[in-house]
Amino acid sequence: MHSIDITSEEFNKFIYFALSKFEHDPLHTQGTSSKSDYIGGFIDRWINRISEELIFNKLLLADRTYKAGIDYFLYDNQSMKNAPDILGLEDENNVIPFAKYDIDCWVPVTNRPWIEIKTFREKQKMLSVRDSQMIDDHYYVMCELHIKPNYLKNVFNSSLFSDEIKNSMVMREGYIERDVHQHLQSIQEVQFNNDIIGQVNLLGVFKGSDLVSHCNFLPAGQPVKYITNIERVASIPRPNIHELMSVNSLNLYIRENYLNIRVENPHNIIIKKKNVGSMYIKVLNECKINGKELTEGNYKISFSKFQRSSTWAEYVAHKYTFDQSNDQTTELLNSLDTIYQNNIHNI
Repeated sequence: MHSIDITSEEFNKFIYFALSKFEHDPLHTQGTSSKSDYIGGFIDRWINRISEELIFNKLLLADRTYKAGIDYFLYDNQSMKNAPDILGLEDENNVIPFAKYDIDCWVPVTNRPWIEIKTFREKQKMLSVRDSQMIDDHYYVMCELHIKPNYLKNVFNSSLFSDEIKNSMVMREGYIERDVHQHLQSIQEVQFNNDIIGQVNLLGVFKGSDLVSHCNFLPAGQPVKYITNIERVASIPRPNIHELMSVNSLNLYIRENYLNIRVENPHNIIIKKKNVGSMYIKVLNECKINGKELTEGNYKISFSKFQRSSTWAEYVAHKYTFDQSNDQTTELLNSLDTIYQNNIHNI
């Protein structure tokens, strides 16, 4: 798995974009958005956007003479929000567009790739793509964002963390009669740092057709159960089944109303108990479930219900469902190199 650190430099660039969008995006400034919030919540809601620049221009294209054109446009309420996440290729003097804005929407350029970047937080169990956004020959770049809970601290100037400010909030002893259990403590020092605040992992690049074959298609509002935990247990309480785990040609274990589960070496797994919220298995030898390595022993797989309130259909999967043998990263990079070389002299 390829990873790239989030430095303060890249973070500050994202913060500038987020502040500009916060102050000038018409939908937000009108206060009509159902998700309108203060700047802290706004930044947190848009933080996934930081992966777009990092994954392409700092990781995948780091050694190229060109870079990816990231969409930093601000849109008014009359324009369609249908831009690809990578608008094209750029160097110091040229732009090779993959789509062009025409009147009120983005129109794809013939024989150029359409690239979507989907970023998911570390703690998210699932990924999803709206039905209307899932196209067989589009590229979907799947990323996982790992970021420190206090990441916003990197925005502040070092003067904030002065002893003078801290000492002005030290509490006086006269307010305490007794605190034998030490429930109270004085204000604690906060250290200034300007270091790495997290990283973005590239889970893979896949064509829409590959995603469709691995995902569950869920109509609007339809719930589904998904894996929340896989843990080793000493024994299996009251087994009610003895069934070899069977998978389809894509190594997916299919169960109605549950997200597909990717299994490697399914012949090493015996299902011993099933109920609505869990499944117990006996592992005979090494195997993997959704990328998690399992060795000989008993395991409990726990499920929770994903209660969807969305009004649109979407494709949903566990984050680690996809077969890495279908990863299209090399194909995409070769395509970008060819497009750049074939068009740079024609501009």
